[in-house]
Formats: sequence, C-alpha cells, structure tokens
Amino acid sequence: QHNYVDGNGTTLWDVTTDGGIYNNQITGIGRDDAMALDQRQSRSVENGTMVTIGHAGTIADTNLNHADTLSDGQFLLWGSNGGTTAFINAPAPSGYVRIGAVWHVAESGADLGNVLLRIDGTKMPVSAQPLQLVIDADGDFSDGNSTIVPLTLNGADWEATVNLADGDYFTVARAVVAEICGNNLDDDRDGLADAYDPDCTGGVPVCSTDSVAFTIQEQTCTTSGGFSEYQSPLIADIDQDGTPEIIAGHLSTNQMRILDSTTLAVKHTINTGSGIGLKWNAMAVGQLDGAGFLEIAFITTDDRMRVAHYNGSSWTVLYSDVLPTSVINTATDLQTNGMSIADFNQDGVPELYNGNIIYSVDFSGSCTVCITQAVNGDAVAPDSHGNNGNNSGNFSVAIDIFEPGDPQCTVNPSECNGLEIVAGYRVYSVDVDAGTATARADLRTLTGSNIYADGPTAVADMNNDGQLDVVTNGINGRLYIWSPYDGTVYGIWTTSSGSRSPLSIGNIYDDDLADDGLKNGSVVDLPETVTMANTDLRAFNLNSPSTYIWTLGTSDTSGVTGISFFDFNGDSIKEIVYRDETRLRILYGGPIAYKPTQVSGADRNYTTFACGSG
Repeated sequence: QHNYVDGNGTTLWDVTTDGGIYNNQITGIGRDDAMALDQRQSRSVENGTMVTIGHAGTIADTNLNHADTLSDGQFLLWGSNGGTTAFINAPAPSGYVRIGAVWHVAESGADLGNVLLRIDGTKMPVSAQPLQLVIDADGDFSDGNSTIVPLTLNGADWEATVNLADGDYFTVARAVVAEICGNNLDDDRDGLADAYDPDCTGGVPVCSTDSVAFTIQEQTCTTSGGFSEYQSPLIADIDQDGTPEIIAGHLSTNQMRILDSTTLAVKHTINTGSGIGLKWNAMAVGQLDGAGFLEIAFITTDDRMRVAHYNGSSWTVLYSDVLPTSVINTATDLQTNGMSIADFNQDGVPELYNGNIIYSVDFSGSCTVCITQAVNGDAVAPDSHGNNGNNSGNFSVAIDIFEPGDPQCTVNPSECNGLEIVAGYRVYSVDVDAGTATARADLRTLTGSNIYADGPTAVADMNNDGQLDVVTNGINGRLYIWSPYDGTVYGIWTTSSGSRSPLSIGNIYDDDLADDGLKNGSVVDLPETVTMANTDLRAFNLNSPSTYIWTLGTSDTSGVTGISFFDFNGDSIKEIVYRDETRLRILYGGPIAYKPTQVSGADRNYTTFACGSG
C-alpha cells in the first residue's frame, strides 16, 4: 500500500499510522484544483463498506448533484480497522457496548466543518437500544473523553451531523442492557453468562489475561464408569445456585446425571423415560419456560425429543411424538443430533430447533405429548437441514440475517422479524406464532449449481467485510463459504465424502505472523474453520480459498467428533481442544515456525492426558 497524497505531494493519509490497521475501505472527500478533483461526498467501493460522508451535512443522490462547495486543499479521509459489526467486549464509554469496527480520520487544510455521516443500517446488528456514534481523539473509548452523538434512523440508514477533527476515531455503540441473572444468558453482551458475570451473585472464577506458560493434568475423575463416551458433557448452572454443574448421560442406567463440577459427586439423577443409546450424544440447555431453573433437551433411543424440567425439588421429563426422518434416522442407532435452543420471535420464551424444524414445549402439565412442531421448514423447501451425513443429525444456526426491508423479504416481510434458520445451502425465515416458514436465500438457486450440498452449518464474518457469511461442510465432500445476501461463493475446498463433523470457527492461526514472522499487517488475519475430514483434523480460511491450511491425523473413526476452542495461555490466539478415541489434546493451530515453547512440532500438541475409569 502507498500513502494518499494531493497534487503537491503532501501526504493526506499515511498508511503507516497505527501500524496500518486502519488501511481498510479508505476513502474521503476533498478538493484539489491542480488535479481537477472536487469530491463533496464519498463512500468506499470495497466490500463491506458501511460509511458514507457528505460535506456540509448533506448527501445527495450523486456527487455532481451535491450543491455545496469545498475550498482548494480541504480534505477529510477515513479508513476502517476491518473489525466486526457485532457488539463485542472491548473498551467503550461507561454504560455502553460498542461494535468491533472503528474508523480513523485524517483532515487536511481548513476545517471542513459539519459533515453528514451515514452508516448502512443493513450491516449493523439489531439492537433494542438506539445506536450512538462515539468519537474519540485517541482511540481509547473508555477513558471518559469520548463524545457520544445520537444516531437517527433514516430509512434503513443511521445518520448524524458531526464535525470530525484530524486524528479522530469513531465507532458505533449502544447503551448496555442490564444483565438478567438466572436465565443463563449474556444479556449485557459482556461475554459472560450468569454463572461467570460479576453482576450476578455467586462464585465468579478468577481469570487472568496474562500470557503464561502452562501445563495441564487431570483434576478429578468419577469413581465409577458407565458414562456415554459418545456424548460430550455440558456445563450449566442447572439449579441456579451460582455454581455450574456437569451434565452427562449415564449409558449403563439410561439416566441423565448432574454432577458437582468440583467433586464430580452426583447432585441429581434423572430417569430419561427411554434408553440413552447412542442417539443421545448432543444436548441443549436453556430456560425453555422463560423463568426459574434451566431445562435440558435431548433425544432418546425411541426417537423422541425430550425435555427434563426441574421445579426445585423434582424432575419431570416431557416428550414429543416420534421424530420425522428429516430430524433423525430411525434406522440406525448412531446419531449426532444437534439439539439447539433459540428465541425465534423474541418473546422471552425460547423454542427448540433441529435442522429446519422448530418445536415448542408445553409446561402446563395438562398435555400428554408436550413437545410439538411449531414450524416445519422442510414442508416449504426440503433437503437442507445442516445434516452431517447419512441422516445422522442436523447442525443448523438460528441467527438474525434478514430484516423486513431487505430485498429477500419483499413477500410476507414480517416473517423476517426475529431470527432466521441457516441450514446447509439455505436461509429460512420463520414465524413461530403463525407456524410459517419461507426459504429466503438458496445458494443452488442463486448460483444455478447443485454442487452445493447440505451439511453442518456455521455463521460468521469469514472475510472481515462486516457481513455475516455461511460456512457449510457439505456431505458431498465440499466445504464452502458463501454470502446469504447475494450468493457469492468466497471459498470452496474438496475434503472427503461421508459423515461430517460440526464446524468450529475462531482465530487459531495468525495469518499476519505466518506471512513473514512479524505482526505488521502484511496479510489480513482471518478466522479459521476447523473440522474433521474422515479421520483427519483440518483447518481452513479464506487466505487459502481452495486448499486447507494444515491437516492432522487422529484415531477417530467416526469422522464426526466435535472440536472446541479456548485461549488457555492468554496470547489472544485460541487453542484447539480435541478428543478422539484415544487422547484428549490441546492443540496449537498456528504455523510451527512461530509456535509457543510448549508445542511439539510433530503434532502441535500442548499436552495429552486421559481418564481411564469414567
């Protein structure tokens, strides 16, 4: 990249400022008579651009029709750090939470005065609170010196008239929503669920962000076996006492057991009403009745969905009719059922979902079959469930992709309120109250190609353009990343056919460091997708849009084992936590040339350990 200069060679934008992190979507307004330049309003042409600025508090339909004038030598340029538009846990004014995207300003010549700053509302997260523009002179938005300007919603855009100074930084924030203790959710978006949030009572773990060398060993182990090796335990504060419990299936007794997370003593035993078998290897935990204790959702060997409900003294297990084969394959006992919970209509009472089908739960006590279908997306557009192969389980995502004013929502636009289901190569809007669903985006239709198969699905901003992308691990052996807004396919990789594992997405590999050994912005650091390809663990990102970054052999024979990320040593790069059939491993996901001292170059292991009796 090169500096931006005027006709006299004077630098208007120095690409080395702040280490070059704001050299994304650079644009500006200004006048240079020597170069016949008279730009009164501007918007970057780069993908993901959100900001338009017009001189004198005006933005016209074209630059030519902008009636105001600038003086020769007046310039205002701005560039983005390429950060996410999601609200994140980052420095912000007291009482506010901000998005990850930040813009830097460079002004030259006489003060331009007021400008109209417009932000594309379609790229902003949905917020129940009004959005605010936050301007800061040094980029530290938490030091009490920021200026907060209310943004006004104009159609689909957010606007404010402001006077930006040379060196200013700006971002978007909203007031912090108070944490609602007891629902096990992160209401205030500080990255901490109730059991870990200091706003709620109960023990809060002491955490450190220091980067330190570490070792790991077994802390404790159950005194007897019998637990299902196919089902990963969950951790949640089921009884709302401020301390999370461990939830696990006990295969030999067909029970669900809730264990003390420190001692592994059994606190609750729940008779499931049917066999656990191998179908009960994915659970979901949440406040399905909208209040009180947490519920646990799971599937049993009789092909029914069940919800365990605790009233403070005893457990009741509710159940559904036999599930359709689009949700579960009744012909096999080996399942990886992706049970999930989301509040689709935002009424405070979440629903269950699996694939493209939504279920509601009746807690009245007057029903026999208390879990029933609320919305069946399969009846509208079948065969895209987020299925992981051989009809053995669905992994879809509930997320807000579209709004009623979007071009995808011209028909029955109110159905685009709330959350959508992203599954495989489709996005479904849903209306839980009306029981309707509509396929709003179909990659096969958008591209005219059937090479894009159903598969476990994830949603994230994979190219740092400020828009959500869909990642699908296709059961035909193709992993692909695509835009639900226009059908652009950003990357496609050939992996392997057969059963697919769920996708894990995070920053486990520093592309910038791997490029030349320096953190200098030489390459944009993009998030990674890690998944199984038959017996191999593989990592992908869009800096390598057709070949994987690395592959690692495992002892897994199923091809569907799950993967988790966590930053154990506090270096801002997450480690991979992976368990195959013989070992539990913590893996370094970056380039071996720049590995931490604890990492083995042979297999990226930090530490390997196992528990033999549980």
